[in-house]
Amino acid sequence: MLHGQGRGRIIKINQTIGAATHDAREWILQCAASVQSVVCCSGANKGDISTWAYVGVTWVLLALALCDVKVLNAESGEIEELTGLPKRCSYDYAYGYYGAYCADLGLNKIPSLKSGVEILDFSENKLREIKATCFSDYSGLRMLYLADNKIYHIEENALASLTYLQSLDLSRNVITHVPPSLFQLPALKKLHLSGNPLTHMDSSALSKPIRAPIEYLDISDCGLTEIWNWGILPQLLFYNISQNSLRSLDVSHFVEMCNLRKVDMSKSIDRIRLCDIKPSIKWLQQRRVDYLLLDDSHVRLKSRDNNDSQRCGSWKNSDLKNKTDRAYGFLACEFPKSINSIIQDNFLLTVPVADVQASRSTWARLCGGLAGFLIGFMLLLYLFHRYNVAKIKRMTEKKKVPPPIQGDKQSSELLLNEVSSA
Repeated sequence: MLHGQGRGRIIKINQTIGAATHDAREWILQCAASVQSVVCCSGANKGDISTWAYVGVTWVLLALALCDVKVLNAESGEIEELTGLPKRCSYDYAYGYYGAYCADLGLNKIPSLKSGVEILDFSENKLREIKATCFSDYSGLRMLYLADNKIYHIEENALASLTYLQSLDLSRNVITHVPPSLFQLPALKKLHLSGNPLTHMDSSALSKPIRAPIEYLDISDCGLTEIWNWGILPQLLFYNISQNSLRSLDVSHFVEMCNLRKVDMSKSIDRIRLCDIKPSIKWLQQRRVDYLLLDDSHVRLKSRDNNDSQRCGSWKNSDLKNKTDRAYGFLACEFPKSINSIIQDNFLLTVPVADVQASRSTWARLCGGLAGFLIGFMLLLYLFHRYNVAKIKRMTEKKKVPPPIQGDKQSSELLLNEVSSA
């Protein structure tokens, strides 16, 4: 990606070349006009050679002007080609995964990618819809970055095939509704939805408990006035609900997040009455959850109005504990056996699916490679055996032929001599 300074230089170069092209065109037109005036004022005959020469020069100059000085334009195109952004996705390894990087290419659809891609960075493009066919051929994706596009619609089950997906970034689009199937992906741990006008979300359509083992959830700056009921999120660690004009934030929203460690509520509780926010703050403090607020919000929470028992009522730790216990049936965020069994049935049976498939594929490759090695080794042994058999056979045939005896050779020579002398 080019920095702002580099892009500014490219713009200046193009402006300079464009200005030069315009000046050259104007100069050619002036020359043509001057030639025409000379011809007209000279009063030469139509058959005069000099007249035709002037006319020819005029047409040549006009042709150059109409060509728009292609030499300068070619130079401009070469500069843009050398310094412009790449038009194809690049591939590299990151975090131990094979990734395709297609960010800021001005694309309006997912291009054809190489097989085996596990990371796709398609941020800062012009994608408008996520259809079921967009990622059907890339079920092995583990990280998907679609931030800063123009996405306004996601089809139901459009991402259902991404059973390995662990991180999904949909930040800064124009999404108004997220399909409930997104929260049922068996391996999804990080979900970024910040900067989307999520005004048509219906929490009642969510299948609860959510099967996705979400650890990081960001719904900041989504124009929310109420936070949805997610149900049980036992693995959620970081929760970002900042920059939303919330009208209420009940303690019941947090009690089902048993492992929560940090909540970002900055610029979200300014419209909530101090007495209404106190139970939630109290519960977060008891659970030792870090909550992030701006300085003015901290001042309001520590103000006299917030600590005035007559205005806010007499909230005690026992009252807060009894309220949460009666409403949700568990103490200190510990689930009863029935809820534990539901979570185990959903998580233990769905989350390891990707791992089981990966292990099976690994074992299949390993067994295939071992079988190929054994076949090659046996073939090599067979070739060595055939070579040794042929060698032994040749040596045996040589031993069967007796060498000629020296005495017989001499007697044969004497007999031949006698026959020849006779």
